[in-house]
Amino acid sequence: MRRIGAVISLIIVLVLSCTTLAFGALELERSYPEDGGIDYQAMNFAVKLYFNQNVAVKENAESVHFYDADNKKVDFTVVFSEKEEGLALVAANGDLQQNMEYRLVVDDTFQSLSGEFLEEDIHIKFSTRDSSKDMTVNMVLMGVMMAAVVVLSTRTMKKSKDGSGKDGKDKKEEKKVNPYKVAKEKGKSVEEIVAKDQRAKEKSQLAAQKAKEQKEKDIAKILEEKGMTREEASDPNRKKVKAPRPIKEAGSDYKSGTKAREEAKKKEAAKKRAATTTNPKQGKGKAKKKK
Repeated sequence: MRRIGAVISLIIVLVLSCTTLAFGALELERSYPEDGGIDYQAMNFAVKLYFNQNVAVKENAESVHFYDADNKKVDFTVVFSEKEEGLALVAANGDLQQNMEYRLVVDDTFQSLSGEFLEEDIHIKFSTRDSSKDMTVNMVLMGVMMAAVVVLSTRTMKKSKDGSGKDGKDKKEEKKVNPYKVAKEKGKSVEEIVAKDQRAKEKSQLAAQKAKEQKEKDIAKILEEKGMTREEASDPNRKKVKAPRPIKEAGSDYKSGTKAREEAKKKEAAKKRAATTTNPKQGKGKAKKKK
């Protein structure tokens, strides 16, 4: 009986020793945010605590405390992860304040599922960021991007109007042909491929030259019908009229001082001519009446 009791006692001691060695003290391996962290988003914030043991114990919520910079308590909820063992989430009920310092305290009464406690309290300090600065930075970056887009668009439009690239080459460059590759694909000699390509280029150049000449003829015909030269047509500020036109044709009844005086003199002379006569009979008759 004594031997059996001794064996049982030894087994119990070994089991307890193995259990102690297996679990050990409860420790915080890492946290998010870390102690002293800055510039965290204030919206939908949660502190993540990673322990070396399973801590899914309801009583642990009473060992956690959350404070702001004025030492006021922050309303929160403690949640334990089912997928990741040893993870505890301290989620704020609502958004935190921007540009504010916060403090999370975990007492040494915080325990693991196996009954192990923390050796000392945990203190984690962090601060949230000022999103108004982010808005300013974003607006500046947006302005810079818009300016860059405008500059690039302007350059692209200029190039499209000029029909040239950076080095002044025509955009519609002729497609280069690799005669060796084409000859190998079609089973023809390199000389035949080169000659065919040359004929195609000459044909294309001839068609472009004819189109250019026809365009010049059309422009010259239009200018001839309008009675204009190329210089007059190219100058947007130059207008041509067939002949001088008096101002009254435009609907104006304005008269200059000189013209008004001339018309007054003509009327005065007309009155004098009407008052006198060159007929001698009429003159004598008037003289008799006066006597």
